[in-house]
Parts: sequence; structure tokens; C-alpha cells
Amino acid sequence: MRDDLLEYYERELAYVRTLQLGASLATTYESAAYAVVVADEMRRHGEAVTPSQRERLWTYAFGQLLDPKAREALFAVAPPADLKATFDWLFAGSDISSMQGPTGRFVIATLQAHAGQRNEARAGFEALANANPRTESFSYRIVDESKRALAEIGRP
Repeated sequence: MRDDLLEYYERELAYVRTLQLGASLATTYESAAYAVVVADEMRRHGEAVTPSQRERLWTYAFGQLLDPKAREALFAVAPPADLKATFDWLFAGSDISSMQGPTGRFVIATLQAHAGQRNEARAGFEALANANPRTESFSYRIVDESKRALAEIGRP
């Protein structure tokens, strides 16, 4: 009987998580930040995340961190170390192609800086700030935001 109840609870919890993530992604930065809180709870409780949920969390939450309003919303919902841990849990070994490019490198450096990993963040931002967007096929906005982040971090 107990195993049946546990199986029922796990199935229903997975359904609730699907509803929580589905309702909060693709709307506002604040609701995407809520989805990251849900993902953090899932990480802490050892729950599974589907590939679709992972991709949507990248697209609508973490992948938006180039926008200062998205950063503000996300940084307001959880401690820096928890955000970094949740990101690492979600995307370690990820095959999401946009994570491998400049946006992914910017997001990682941003989360590192927010978590106090200044040297790692500085190295990531410097590589992006010194890149040539024309030859490396990415936005000047990434260069500009990386330079802004370097100014915030300061020198070693």
C-alpha cells in the first residue's frame, strides 16, 4: 500500500511540476524567475526534469540574462549559490546548441560573477569583450554587456 501511495505522489508531483513550469515560462521575466525557483526545488528534492523542461528553462529564463531586467528578476528569487547550482544541475553536459555559443558563455560568466566567482567570471567576460562579433558571428550586445560586467567586477 505504501509503495502505491509513493508512486501516486511522485506521479502527481511530476504533473504539478509540469503545470508550474508550463504556466510560468514564455510570459514575463518574473514568471520565468519563478520557474527557476521551481527547478531549484526539483534539484533539492532529486526530482527529474524532462529535456523539454530543460530547454524551455534555458530559452525563457537563463538564456535571457543578456537583458538587465531578466538578470534583476532572476537574481531576486534565490541566493547566488543556489542559482549557480541549479544552472549546473540543469545544464551539465547539455546538448542545447545555443548554450555552447557566446550567449551560453555570457550566462555562465554572469552566474559566476553573481555567485562571487570573480576570477572565473572575469576570464569569461574578458574573452567575450575582446572578441570580434563580425568574425565570431554574435551580437555586439554581448560585447557591450560583457564590458559592463567587467566594469562592475573591477580589477583583480
